Parts: sequence; C-alpha cells; structure tokens
Amino acid sequence: MKTPFCEACLKSGLLCTSCKSKIDSGEVRQELLDISKLILEESGETKGLKDVKINNVIGNENLLLIICGQGDSAKLVGKGGSIVKKISEVVGKRVRIVEESDDPRTFVQNLVFPAPVLNLNTVYTSNGEKYKVVIPANSRLPLSLKDFTSIAKSVLKKDVEVGFEGERRRETTEDKINRLVKKIKS
Repeated sequence: MKTPFCEACLKSGLLCTSCKSKIDSGEVRQELLDISKLILEESGETKGLKDVKINNVIGNENLLLIICGQGDSAKLVGKGGSIVKKISEVVGKRVRIVEESDDPRTFVQNLVFPAPVLNLNTVYTSNGEKYKVVIPANSRLPLSLKDFTSIAKSVLKKDVEVGFEGERRRETTEDKINRLVKKIKS
C-alpha cells in the first residue's frame, strides 16, 4: 500500500519524525492516517489492497472522500462493497472513493459519476479563476451540491460553480432550506 506514511508507522501506531511532521505541518490530515491504518489492517485479509495508493482523504460532516490512484477504486470498494462499508461504519459517514486525475474535468466526472459532465470551463473573474461545471438538469448527483462544491474546491484549489442545462432542475429539500434561510436573512 502506498500512502504518505511509512508502513512501520502505520503498523506500530507510533509516528516517526518525518510522518509526524507531515501531520503537524498540515501537509496531510489525521483522517488520512486513520484511513491508511484501517486499510492496512484490511490488506491482511484482502490481498488486492497491498498495491493500492491512497493520495488523500477529505471529509466533512456528511461525507468522507478517499482519493486513490488510477485503477484502485474497485479494490477499495471491495467485493460487494465490503471494504467501503467497513470504512463507513468506522468513520460514521458516507464514504465515496474517487480516482486521482491531473485533468480537472476527469476528476469532476469521477466525483459526480454517474451524472455526466457536459462542460467544465475556466471562468476569469475579478477575484481570480474559478471552474464552472455544467451537468444535465435532471441528473442525480451522488452528493449534495454543498458537499460537491466544497470537495471540488479543496482538491482543485479553485472555486467551483455548478450550472444545470436542459429541463429545469427540481428543487431539493436542501435547496429549499437554503433559499428560505437567505430570504429570512435579507
């Protein structure tokens, strides 16, 4: 298994100076260490996990996103979803596994799969660059718009705006609540 941490640190639970400095400096998050330990434990039972590359873990109150190497997502999901279910039980959140990509469009497509990405454009504003992602209006996103935009911004290092094309998108409960909160505040 490939992670930013050495295997000895993952097995022992004690961090060497190098691994500790990665966490202390904020280069990597504690969640990545915790998930790496869990996957290392599972690799004893599931041989395919020994070759998996874990690049990053991003979490919020609803979701834990594991960003893995190219071709590693199926191994992390496990047979019948067994590994991802175990991770979800341990962290108490939904878990989504997405493969890394240097191409922003490919990463966004992996993140919103099975919804298709119609366009991903770079928009230049007075505040800098941002990405505008366009998906079909009636697509079912695997995560909320709030989760999508915060995760995409964290990974892509730019603001991300979502637009819908085609038939008018039905307003979700979350959208209704956000609209009413804005109305009350103004």
